Amino acid sequence: AMLSVAVGGPFLQGHTLIVRRHADGASTWDGIAILENGQSSFDAGGLVDIARTTKDGFAGPDGVKVAQHKVRIGLPLRVNITVHLWEGSVDVHIQMAPRAGGQDGLCGNSNLVADDDALEKIESRLVGKVLTEDLLYHHYAASSSEPGAAKTLADCGSPARQSAEAACKKDAPRTQLDAALLELCTFDVCFGGVHFAAQDAVSMGA
Repeated sequence: AMLSVAVGGPFLQGHTLIVRRHADGASTWDGIAILENGQSSFDAGGLVDIARTTKDGFAGPDGVKVAQHKVRIGLPLRVNITVHLWEGSVDVHIQMAPRAGGQDGLCGNSNLVADDDALEKIESRLVGKVLTEDLLYHHYAASSSEPGAAKTLADCGSPARQSAEAACKKDAPRTQLDAALLELCTFDVCFGGVHFAAQDAVSMGA
């Protein structure tokens, strides 16, 4: 789970798209609010094709119905992004075609070798930070604070982890909960709260 997702740079001819969680207000295209209604769309002259839909959701831990807001984004180079909007976070699912010359990122390098897609191996290949001039979140460039150490599942104590795993297994579609997705859901529940189990279950279906 994240707070928002941003896409931009030369890939979008210098434009910037930011899709935010509900608590942070409207999503934007070059700083202009878009997708403000539950059923809405946006087209930037054929460069991007975006549609937002809303439907009745599921009952949260408190029994209150939670609406499902989904944004589907069509981008150049056959890149497609699905974003699930929640009050306090967003879940993102990215699909892209293999690129000539290769590609790499948190989802692996698309070389059909699963052994080199472990997080530690990906991190060893992606060394360094994003340059200030390449940041899409410009307010971070002005911040002088350094981020704290990243948490891992190792920081989630055994009783809490077992409880989180049980919540994820209860809510997730059985056919879609593989080991990697279970770890992601368990992390969200451990550090974000039990409501993430139901949200992640919805997002796994993209």
